[in-house]
Amino acid sequence: MELLQNQEKPLGKGPPGIRSFTLYVNERHLSFYFKGRHPGFPNAGITSYLIFFKPRTAVLRYNQSSDDFSRFYVKDEYDRVIQNTYQALFLEKDTILWVLARDKELFRYDICSDRNTPPLDSFLFDIDIFPGYDKESRRLKYFFGVDGSKSPGLEIISIDDKRSVTGHELYFDGHASNSPILNIHTVFYDNDTAVWLAANSGFFRFDLQHNKLESFLLGTETPKKITPFGESRFILSDFKNGLFWFNKRNGKFTKLFAGLVDDPDTDLNVLLKQPYYDGSGTLWVENNDAGCVFAALNKPKFKSLPKANLFNGSKNYEFRNFVVDHSGRIWCGTFDDGILVLDRYGRVTRSFHPDLAGDDHLIDKEIYSLLIDKNGNIWIGTAKGLAVLPAGRSRFQAVFNEKGKAVKSVSFLCQLNNGDLMASSLRDGIFRIEKNNAKFQMKQILPPENDSDFFTYIYESRPGEVYILNGYSELIVFRYEDRKLFQNGKFSAPGLVNGFYEDINHKTLWIATEGGLVKMDKTDLKANPVVFTERNGLKSKLIRSLLSDKEGNLWMGTTNGLSKFIVNEERFINFTLADGIQSTQFDALAAMKYSDNSLWFGGNNGITIVEPDQIHFLQEPPIVQLTDIRINDLPPEGLQDEITWATNLTELKNIHRTYDDNTLSFGFVAIDYSDPTSTQLKYKMDGIDEDWVLLEKGAPGFARYPKMPEGSYTFQILGANSDGVWAKDPYLLKITVDPPYWRTLWFRTLVGTGIFMVVSLFFFLWIWRVREKEQLNTRVAENKLAALRAQMNPHFIFNSLNSINGFILGKKTTEASNYLVRFSKLMRMILDFSRQPFVALEEEIELIRLYLEVEGMRLKIPFSYDIRVSEELDPFEVQVPTMVIQPFIENAIVHGLSSKAEGEGRVEVEILEENNQCLKCIIRDNGIGRQKAAAIQAQKGRKHQSHAMEINRERLALLSKGTGMTFTFSVEDLTDNQGAPTGTQISMLLPYH
Repeated sequence: MELLQNQEKPLGKGPPGIRSFTLYVNERHLSFYFKGRHPGFPNAGITSYLIFFKPRTAVLRYNQSSDDFSRFYVKDEYDRVIQNTYQALFLEKDTILWVLARDKELFRYDICSDRNTPPLDSFLFDIDIFPGYDKESRRLKYFFGVDGSKSPGLEIISIDDKRSVTGHELYFDGHASNSPILNIHTVFYDNDTAVWLAANSGFFRFDLQHNKLESFLLGTETPKKITPFGESRFILSDFKNGLFWFNKRNGKFTKLFAGLVDDPDTDLNVLLKQPYYDGSGTLWVENNDAGCVFAALNKPKFKSLPKANLFNGSKNYEFRNFVVDHSGRIWCGTFDDGILVLDRYGRVTRSFHPDLAGDDHLIDKEIYSLLIDKNGNIWIGTAKGLAVLPAGRSRFQAVFNEKGKAVKSVSFLCQLNNGDLMASSLRDGIFRIEKNNAKFQMKQILPPENDSDFFTYIYESRPGEVYILNGYSELIVFRYEDRKLFQNGKFSAPGLVNGFYEDINHKTLWIATEGGLVKMDKTDLKANPVVFTERNGLKSKLIRSLLSDKEGNLWMGTTNGLSKFIVNEERFINFTLADGIQSTQFDALAAMKYSDNSLWFGGNNGITIVEPDQIHFLQEPPIVQLTDIRINDLPPEGLQDEITWATNLTELKNIHRTYDDNTLSFGFVAIDYSDPTSTQLKYKMDGIDEDWVLLEKGAPGFARYPKMPEGSYTFQILGANSDGVWAKDPYLLKITVDPPYWRTLWFRTLVGTGIFMVVSLFFFLWIWRVREKEQLNTRVAENKLAALRAQMNPHFIFNSLNSINGFILGKKTTEASNYLVRFSKLMRMILDFSRQPFVALEEEIELIRLYLEVEGMRLKIPFSYDIRVSEELDPFEVQVPTMVIQPFIENAIVHGLSSKAEGEGRVEVEILEENNQCLKCIIRDNGIGRQKAAAIQAQKGRKHQSHAMEINRERLALLSKGTGMTFTFSVEDLTDNQGAPTGTQISMLLPYH
């Protein structure tokens, strides 16, 4: 079986798998799941989520959105089904599938009409066929036939715009100049620039424009199959050595290491053949042994370094501890295989082992503890004793006690805050390491009290307390003074201790044990600690290592994956192989924080590197799919959608059952290729379930509802992807269960007619009372509004009379007469309008225009005005609240223009229609602005204070209450580029009739 390599559209998420394999990809660790060999299922429709496989007896199509397979065939010129030698070559624009069938003959198959053309051509080079197409238009331009090891070169079939074909051969047989012999296995067409060739003798790029061949060697490996990954990379397969990255920009290869998730020790590299990247983050690979496997390339969150080889070539060792020296090298102590020194990329720079020839003089291969002190000296605790590699030296020196003897089984090393070095021994207690006469010496400061005492872990908290683990679970608290230990207390941990972290702000001590994560209150060590285990969300209570990130959150390597504990929320996030960890098994105490704040954890298959700031979670939720429906625990016959008449389970949205077919069971899945074993489902039957029913992660969905009462129900299913992101919209299945005839609607209608009439009577009475109350409230609001209008009229008259008085005192009789004519007309309009809640927009504009003319005569400086009404509005038909605009114009003139020192004042009024529902009125002046106007008023010390804005606000509120419509306004200060005030703008939103 092979995979069609030309589908580049995103393909959506996929179904749960059975098996998987892991990959180290540029330090990324991927999990691959086994899809298996499907015999084929009925066609569920054509969508854009299609992958075409190439079994030789038919074309096999996999639909990712519905998770099913279907087979189809092409027919010969006699309308007979062709039964053999199929290859699906290319899907053009989601409708036309180019197919190879029979004797390497080329057909075009329309997947919508289920019809094909007669054979268009046949291939001479028949080992494999590859398409060449334009990426943007997805228009097919070429087919490339290869003959593998049979003959060197290419057969090229060109396809013109009319879809007719012509062919020729291009040989790489060594006869032409600079032309090697190329037995080609795979071709990738890179638009019109080049063709990439995977051949027996290497990987090549053939420049179509300059007829030039460029070679990229891959050592002893022979690339056979390739698939594009993005714009700059390929994934290549070598049938013997697995998968490789190839970077087109620098021409470099990177090896990918693979292994089955459910059988990590199996070498899967020799089984991987045809890779295919679908463009949506999923890599599919044909596997000789397992059929088809897949993995999500966008799922991993961590870097992983595979185990480096020991000096003897073995990888069968266990990490014990990590430390990083001043040059950035990582020193890895192993349990029984000496020390490995790695660079930042996991490459071995040096090994230390007693069996190695050299002058390093490592005293033992069984490393218990490693420490690099503040002076750069490297200390190792071993089964045979303590040794030190002084800074700048190349030879380890054994360190003895005061009697000149080695202290056996040095299990832990610790440097205190004051610089003192302490060591624990399984046999001989606690020691302080001193320097005496240029030599280091171990001085016992805490001997064991009995044979059951054996000390391991040493931890100094920041306040100066020292915690020492005695035995498997007893923690003794000491005070360290004058280079001596004084016991303060002790308590028991739920298991062997493998790490500490102190939260100073919350005075909390966190302890990683093999019985769970322990939370201790440092202010009261006698209080019962809180222990977090699997019941609280921890993946495994057997915690092997503990580190904290810069946010104060805890990271733990366990015996079943990596866990993060968010301290503030007391919540766990668990990570599995699919997230990129090297193994689910982590080694005890093998953890460290690197200088870049990355966290390193050692385990069975290597090192997992956590960069907390670089972790991203998948945001796309899975596709929820119904897989089974049972009626009375039996498969139903003739089940179909009540509305669409669809019979396929994936298309059912509405089902209808009788009252005696009312025990329903449902099977369902969450389709997600990133990590099928970590998806999660929850479901709810509205009308039966009070809350969502949450299933375990990875558990298949199943729900059974016995003897459902008659009624309408909605069965809802929600799925979460492997990173815990839930879908926003549930899958919905509407279910109707009919009642028995004695509980039918017509029967209940007869019984309930009388009740309905009584209820209806009370209901109409209640509606009548509500309406009466609303009418009363409306009248009250109208009365208040009328009173407020009366309050505003004297306010305006007061200002106008002052203006008339000014003309008379100035002996401007003509101006006074003109002013009085306009003023009297204005007053008559105001008196007439005060009796009407609403007036025509044309009348309101006339009122505004009269007011502006009156005020224009009154002010000492001239000003102009402009009133614009949108052409979409009919001012004679539109009804607006009476005098709702004029007070704002008055405010703009009095406070904005009257104090303008220079230049002509201007008032602009613009009335627009907003969303076919409201009027938007904009009043804009070029006055001095609100802030300066307020300052002038303060300087003048006026006792009279205008309440126009407050009155306007109250009036609009009453209009809103009385009419049930929303009246709003806002005030904006206008400024120039330097921030100087240039006027004021008032915007009102007024519903209209």
